Amino acid sequence: MRRIRKRLAAEVKALRGANAEAVIHKLNPIVRGWAAYYRSAVSSRIFHALDAYVWKLVYKWATHTHPNKPKHWVTLKFPLGPGQRVFTLRG
Repeated sequence: MRRIRKRLAAEVKALRGANAEAVIHKLNPIVRGWAAYYRSAVSSRIFHALDAYVWKLVYKWATHTHPNKPKHWVTLKFPLGPGQRVFTLRG
């Protein structure tokens, strides 16, 4: 778990300033590959913890990308709630 968290943090940090589509295309294969590899051995508690961690990373990325916007605007623009697997982009 520590290794995937470090890798995700490094990827998000490298993508500061990139658009949302680039972040999604970079993180999606990493998370899906990790989940596919560990799906038979890891409990749902670990998957939920990773989901919450990815949400936190993406939220931090979004607030960094839009520093002059209020937090509620960021959550409306990038609706990715905990437990939600689809990242919906709005115009």
